[in-house]
Amino acid sequence: MPYTAAPNRYDAMQYRPCGKTGLKLPVISLGLWQNFGGSRSIAEVESILVAHPDVNEAAAIGVPDEIKGEELVCFCVLKPGHLPGETLRAELKARVAGALGKPFAPREVKFVRGLPKTRNAKVMRRVVRAVYLGRDPGDVSSLENPAAIDEIRQAG
Repeated sequence: MPYTAAPNRYDAMQYRPCGKTGLKLPVISLGLWQNFGGSRSIAEVESILVAHPDVNEAAAIGVPDEIKGEELVCFCVLKPGHLPGETLRAELKARVAGALGKPFAPREVKFVRGLPKTRNAKVMRRVVRAVYLGRDPGDVSSLENPAAIDEIRQAG
């Protein structure tokens, strides 16, 4: 359906006025992105990060952004013997941007020793996001490693 046939369809669903000019920019939702090449998800970003030889685990979250709607923040656990640094941080950002495009380059890449996981080894992204944003993480009774919450709080 062309834009002229249903002008409010695109305004309400995918675009939002930005700044003082009111220019409408597309809103990026990081749970699942639709683009011309197919669907993109947080898992794809995490796979790109883990493909780096220094990274053991990764978690990516979407955080509110005034212009884009949401922006990426990534948390990486490095392999033993590898040290975090600005060079590695820039390399990981460039790796994601190169694979998915510059609009999906992470705002931040944080290095932590562990990610909050359930007993089934699933990363609890809702906890990571809540702690990073300074919110209550809710029920964390199923966490295998509650100390990871404090580390994410310090990294943020």
